[in-house]
Amino acid sequence: MLKLTNIPSILVVTRFLIAPCLLLDALDHQTSSWFIIGYVIAVISDILMGLLLEIGG
Repeated sequence: MLKLTNIPSILVVTRFLIAPCLLLDALDHQTSSWFIIGYVIAVISDILMGLLLEIGG
């Protein structure tokens, strides 16, 4: 079962996994749909992390 205390760790791991993929996709100087999807996921995880930190104190 997913505990509230595990969510920040999951978000950090998600960003660590997405970052190299975004970098490799950006090296060809063309914006693909995979880049946009990965970027949106990274932004949403960052927003969620900020909300969790605000709520958790």
